[in-house]
Amino acid sequence: MLEFRFDESGIGSTPVSNAFITSYLPSAPGDYVKVYLLGLYLLYQGIKMDIRDICKMLDMDADTYNKALDYWASMGLIQYKKSRGNICSIIYVAPESINYTQKKSCSYEPSEIQPMFEYIEKQLGRLLSPNEMDTFLEWLEKYNFSLEVPSLIVEYCLQMKKTNLNYMAKVAQGWYDAGIRNGNDVEIHLKSEEKRWKTYRKVYQSLGLNPNEIAEAHKNMINKWMDKQNASEDDILEACNICIMNINKANFNYINKVITNKKYDRSSSKPKKAAGFVAPKHYFNSYNQRSYDVKELEKRLLERSSSGE
Repeated sequence: MLEFRFDESGIGSTPVSNAFITSYLPSAPGDYVKVYLLGLYLLYQGIKMDIRDICKMLDMDADTYNKALDYWASMGLIQYKKSRGNICSIIYVAPESINYTQKKSCSYEPSEIQPMFEYIEKQLGRLLSPNEMDTFLEWLEKYNFSLEVPSLIVEYCLQMKKTNLNYMAKVAQGWYDAGIRNGNDVEIHLKSEEKRWKTYRKVYQSLGLNPNEIAEAHKNMINKWMDKQNASEDDILEACNICIMNINKANFNYINKVITNKKYDRSSSKPKKAAGFVAPKHYFNSYNQRSYDVKELEKRLLERSSSGE
């Protein structure tokens, strides 16, 4: 078997793909191009270099370097592997193997999606991964969400101290099932949810239970009383008092019998008019945006179309 290699002088040039120059170079940030080209040089020269030394050589900080890697990974031009949380290898993908001319399937333009990604990154305090960006784009298409909804889902999950993408996806599905499509729907839904939680806590307190440990089964039972039996909060609290007076302990089955034996008619009550949605100043549409490459977003939309999603 023959072995081919350069002598000690190495190779005097680094080949750069014409597809990279024509399709990716014009729209890429300058620092990101530096990272790509230096990596290509190290690849062809067979040189291993620590990230700190690379950053020193390029005169940039580690955050900019990592952003550049994420940028090229989102464009499909590199893949990197991690070991114990640190990048251990970078694989370059031939630009010619990537179809850059597909039609995008998302109804939003990259320039419209840009502020959404920026705001979510600000909320999370880190860059979004390519998988996270694809997930948020999928929500816009699959659930017909307006642009502010993915941002509000992230805010909601952060308040719940749940930052796992799978948890956020469940919230997205739940909001879709609840008929949420835009920011106004979210505002109404959250107000209704908070009002319902106040009822849960009042019921637990009236029964001498810990209002910070509300069981899912009990929430479902209270929801049934209010949504199907048309019982008001006062009706439920009255039934709780009857339960305590008669059997001197909390028993949701007993309360359920008290409520189901009564008929509650709320048809004569006038529904309250929902207040119009006013976006708080911290929402992404008033966020002071940083530089975010529009071509990158367009590329992700094109790739989603080519994958058949």
